[in-house]
Amino acid sequence: MSISDRDDNNACLNYDSNYNIEFPTISGVEGHGNVITNNYNIGGFPTYILIAPDHSILEKDMYPINDVNTFITYLNNHGISQSACETGVTKQEIDNILSVYPNPSTGIFNLNINYSGKTNIKVSNILGVTIMEKQIYVNDNLLENIDLSNNKDGIYFITISTNNYSIVKKIELKK
Repeated sequence: MSISDRDDNNACLNYDSNYNIEFPTISGVEGHGNVITNNYNIGGFPTYILIAPDHSILEKDMYPINDVNTFITYLNNHGISQSACETGVTKQEIDNILSVYPNPSTGIFNLNINYSGKTNIKVSNILGVTIMEKQIYVNDNLLENIDLSNNKDGIYFITISTNNYSIVKKIELKK
């Protein structure tokens, strides 16, 4: 995850696009990256931080990162080992189960869900705070509208959970 302490969403999105960055980015202005940098006392940019699941900082200011081996060394120093991550599901299969459009949107997102059974829909902000959650029953195919027009512009995540899948899609609210 990349965190900016001062840039707005557009500056972060442009930076990510220019440098082909595919991991989430939190802007300093709309995304409250400045709050994160203050809470974790991050002093320099660019830097990387290794945060444990309990939110404690394992490594602060990991910089420079010369290559992937630098990350591996930091992880190994904390007893974290690499393991294969095979999902067994292709991007095409995921896109066949869930599509979200328009993205970005000014407020209304359409979810096309191709599944049969109980389905949980959760929308969370970049900090992981749940904005909206509901449970529906889908019979083969359903078009569900999600209204985020009362929320601030920024990056959100829609999670669709079923008995067989948990799919997360990144969406952008841009009014």
